[in-house]
Amino acid sequence: MLKTLSWQRRLEIERQIVKKELPQFRLFTSNGSARFTGRQKSTDGLSDYELELRLSSHYPDEMPRLFVTYPKYLSKHMYLGTINELGVSHDFHSLTSNPNDCVEICHFNSESWDASKTVVSILVKGIIWISAYQEHFFTGKTIAKIINEWKARYNRSLINIDFDPIPYERPLLNYNKPILKYDL
Repeated sequence: MLKTLSWQRRLEIERQIVKKELPQFRLFTSNGSARFTGRQKSTDGLSDYELELRLSSHYPDEMPRLFVTYPKYLSKHMYLGTINELGVSHDFHSLTSNPNDCVEICHFNSESWDASKTVVSILVKGIIWISAYQEHFFTGKTIAKIINEWKARYNRSLINIDFDPIPYERPLLNYNKPILKYDL
């Protein structure tokens, strides 16, 4: 009973955080399990995706599973198969090995999972995955490569932005813009 009460308290805290930070997601519970489900638009605003985060009664000690439930089948670049067919794939951050199931997104390394991770952090990773999937669909790059490029670009931008203290020495076109040491 104590585990159930602590699980229910944790779920209520998670529900409140999700309601504030990602209001498109809702919590559903039944028979000792729970799921957060919600729709997310692609970055271009043209496509809808549904994410479902499944939590067992052992959450937060057990890592939840994150699925793209709509659309069920996710086409690869140039319609050369589906991500569903890949099963477990580092290149596509996917875990499902059954091509008839929805794609399961790899969101955290299971060895690094601990109870301090939140539902919101997992859902945000799902939203990032959707954006990377959209880019893959148009460019053919793998999701892993896209995410790594985004991480590198973000890290460079944190380190290499230098605000010029003497703005009048800059060209007139760049008068109000920071000078980047490296072109991103």
